[in-house]
Amino acid sequence: MKRIYYITNMFPGKHDNYGIFCKKTFDFFNNSKDFSITIFSGIKGKSFNKLWNIIRYIVLLFSISINMIFKIKKFDIIYIQYVWKHAFFVSYFLKNLEKKNKRLFINFHGEDLTNYDLLNKIEKKQFKKLCIFSSGIVVPSLYFKNLLSSLFDINLNDKIIISPSGGVNSNVFFKQNTNRDKTIIYCSRFDSNKGWDDFIMAAHDIISDRDDLSFIMIGYGKETNDVKKMIFQNNLQNSIKVVINPIQTHIADIYSKASLFVFPTRRQAESLGLVALEAMSCGLPVVASNIGAIGEYIKDNENGYLYTTGDVKELTSKIIKFFEKDNDEMIHMQKNAIDMAEIYKDKNVETDFIRKVLALI
Repeated sequence: MKRIYYITNMFPGKHDNYGIFCKKTFDFFNNSKDFSITIFSGIKGKSFNKLWNIIRYIVLLFSISINMIFKIKKFDIIYIQYVWKHAFFVSYFLKNLEKKNKRLFINFHGEDLTNYDLLNKIEKKQFKKLCIFSSGIVVPSLYFKNLLSSLFDINLNDKIIISPSGGVNSNVFFKQNTNRDKTIIYCSRFDSNKGWDDFIMAAHDIISDRDDLSFIMIGYGKETNDVKKMIFQNNLQNSIKVVINPIQTHIADIYSKASLFVFPTRRQAESLGLVALEAMSCGLPVVASNIGAIGEYIKDNENGYLYTTGDVKELTSKIIKFFEKDNDEMIHMQKNAIDMAEIYKDKNVETDFIRKVLALI
């Protein structure tokens, strides 16, 4: 059994799901007969307090130092989630890791690749050193595999693992019933470039013509108050319901009663869009912005629609287009959504992930 030292700056706390994909990879290893996580260094939960976040990061770096220097005999593999400051810190220990014959796996999530150009010269050097030294590099989609491959003049393809962010929780997100109302769902963080404002503007334009449709916004974040303010300013209080940070089973229950999911993100660093796949697993076709990896699983007019990122008018037209379909066509799109999401179910992702990691050890 291979012992793992697991390092992450994102991990769910007691009251949030922040970094749930890091927790799922953590569980994949512990569920396997071939691996055991013997040491953990991580930051748990989401905080908007800058000073507290700095303190937590310093503690994380201190923990890494202690474990790398004094506890190196207790692990065979180092697995680092999110390649950023803490990962660069690990790069200073690579010679010792090589001497001790330790393996390194690094897991990219999106922003740590799209922000590569923002790194300074030293950080870029550390970034490349990590990639070269690593036994395996995990990315969430083909889109990010191609992006990583374009950064360096070295071939990394033999060590790249595509694994979709822990996959969809099959015990929570599944089709529960066939009786659905005409509700349209947004579920994501209320943060910059997540597209919550595009969703509200589309709702505003649609409601003026279609009073039979309703909208639900699920999430939390730094811009939660801005979400509520925009809804109020557009007099949409009776048309858009806001649900703040519910547990996953509640989210799944909302999905099971709705008809359509909207994923309006404008973030180039969107790793995969697991929320959209979770909705599809519950039988919701998805209208999504055509950005990043989303086009890998949203197939136009089959299980949803893609629209030009940030184009509210096109988003609005695609939503209306869906509700102009007859019942049989809607049911067909629901089935296609479920079929596509099956590929991304955690049980399938887990088996594939462990197999690929073992192949690179």
